[in-house]
Amino acid sequence: MHADCADGCLSAYWRRPELYLKAEAHAAISTFHWIPDDARKAGLQRLEADLASGAWADRNAELLDLGYRLIVADV
Repeated sequence: MHADCADGCLSAYWRRPELYLKAEAHAAISTFHWIPDDARKAGLQRLEADLASGAWADRNAELLDLGYRLIVADV
């Protein structure tokens, strides 16, 4: 999935993970609704801490993309 994808699906913010911390972003992503509240809150707290400390960037510096491709063809 391209890094500037704006549609808000789960993988849309893979290069902008700070957007997952916004309530409106994870409220619009159905996957977040499947995660129990306590686990979701704990995960978002870990993400926030990792972003603040630079740990997320260190771990994911070589992340290129998530491999999604859209192929359009006229048949």
